[in-house]
Amino acid sequence: MPSTVRASDDPARDVADPLADYEPRGEPLPPPVVPPSSPQPTGTDVPEDADAAGDDATPVEEAPAGPREARAATLVTMTKTNFDIGQADGATVVVPRGAVTTGNFALPPNIALPLRGRGGLAQHLRLLWDDARLGSVPSATALTDALSTVEALGTRSEEIKLHRRVAHLPTKRQVVVDLGTRDGAAVVVTPGGWRVVAPDACPVIFQRSPLARAHPLPAVHKVTAADCAKVLADLALLRRYVNVTDADWPLLVGWLVATHLTGPTPVLLLTGEAGTGKSSAARAVIDLIDPQEAPLRQVPRDEDQLTIASLGTAAFAWDNVSKLPVWLSDALCQLVTGHGRVVRQLYTDTGTVPTWMRRSVVMTSIDAGTLRGDLATRLLPLELTPLRQRRRGEADLDVTWAADRPRILAALLTLLSRVLGQLGEAPLSSAHRQLRMSDFAGVLAALDLVTDVPGADGQSLTTYAESQVDVQITVAEGDRLASAIKGLVDDRQDGQWSGTWTQFLTAVASSRDPHDKEWPTTGQQASGRVKGLATALVALGITAQSGKSNGVRKVTFTATAPTEPDSDTAPLPFPLEPF
Repeated sequence: MPSTVRASDDPARDVADPLADYEPRGEPLPPPVVPPSSPQPTGTDVPEDADAAGDDATPVEEAPAGPREARAATLVTMTKTNFDIGQADGATVVVPRGAVTTGNFALPPNIALPLRGRGGLAQHLRLLWDDARLGSVPSATALTDALSTVEALGTRSEEIKLHRRVAHLPTKRQVVVDLGTRDGAAVVVTPGGWRVVAPDACPVIFQRSPLARAHPLPAVHKVTAADCAKVLADLALLRRYVNVTDADWPLLVGWLVATHLTGPTPVLLLTGEAGTGKSSAARAVIDLIDPQEAPLRQVPRDEDQLTIASLGTAAFAWDNVSKLPVWLSDALCQLVTGHGRVVRQLYTDTGTVPTWMRRSVVMTSIDAGTLRGDLATRLLPLELTPLRQRRRGEADLDVTWAADRPRILAALLTLLSRVLGQLGEAPLSSAHRQLRMSDFAGVLAALDLVTDVPGADGQSLTTYAESQVDVQITVAEGDRLASAIKGLVDDRQDGQWSGTWTQFLTAVASSRDPHDKEWPTTGQQASGRVKGLATALVALGITAQSGKSNGVRKVTFTATAPTEPDSDTAPLPFPLEPF
């Protein structure tokens, strides 16, 4: 029988059973086509001189399919009877049609299956065959032939939009969360609240990875969305596991909400000295977004490893990051804002598969080293504070986390429903609109409208803008070229330095590290580096402008008066004049 998800039996928590409105589905399986037990020869033999027999020759009937071909045809018929065939991201997938039961387990109609691999169509076809008691076993060759046929049928089928763990439907103002349970239950979040729905009532189709694990059933309290005090009290239970400051707490809440929406979210960087519980914090955060078998991972060695690691999950965490190479820094920028990759299709020489990826990423680090400016604008750094009490063991943490997690998840969903109703309603200043992660800034603005998070007085957007300035100052102070530019400007009484790119390289040559392979050696390289440092230079109070004067390309660095990051007159993070 299908597994049943139910809420806690503890009456003290006053939990309702959100799955009480539907019964597990289980219609009888349509009888499969029974293959013949052995080929039945028909027709006559073909004479050797058939061509010479002329019109009087006996017509030759086509030989019947053998056992292997018959089994393959039966498997294809089973697939057509029980599944819808479609395309998703260049691959053929199948979706259970209605009530399909294999091995006494009902397949949810809102979960797409791959053709091969763990939990794929191949495994379920074997179970269907066994359930039908056909008295034989389909050979591997017959199964391969059947899957090849289904794969070919998928090339002329409609494209199916699949979602991984979370689906945001902006036009309907809905967010749908896959709970990851065997029966396919999901949570539908709207501005009016949220509810757990049966799989046949789920408005989207999800895909799952073998790494995916189930959410607990969210605790349903008798509280309306307007009663924010109870919601925030339950959400604050997360601070037992993520030891952030009062100022950073609303940023973490906003990040958790933003990961359930369509827009890009910054990389969550959890920093702090040794013993601040960074790894436990990252594990708790991932559990609230996308529970999985391996929530904490090591930094990938190359882009192929990064792509493989990203395909199976909607979010992941890298633990103990000590250095970010240039290629990984660039790949992270693409991953959080969204990018496409074309990879070679397996078992082919020229076949390619396009893949679109946008993921939520968490990193823990004591010191991640020098950060590049483009990645810094996509970071949300939160520094964890030292633990004031005795450290708890993993077993103790697991027990308390299992008890608190349903209430924390329910509170997060309730807060998400309120933010959905306010998205786009909060006005943004010109400086806030210029933030690189403007979608995330919009989420924080909506969060400030719906609640005053304790410790920040509803100023999470202002706190985020200030943190971005601090990050850029850190980037500028750690970059030799930016420090050299600041030195040029500080040495001038008028606060301005101007010259050709060649003169610029000569002026900053004394600051060069001979081991720095990224130090510019030509005017074009210098122009590119300065473009990448534009935001960091603005944080230092320096603007850069480049243009032609009498046919000669020149660059001008000018000191500017410091302004507040949330002011409408704050300097733009990018220069108005193009380089």
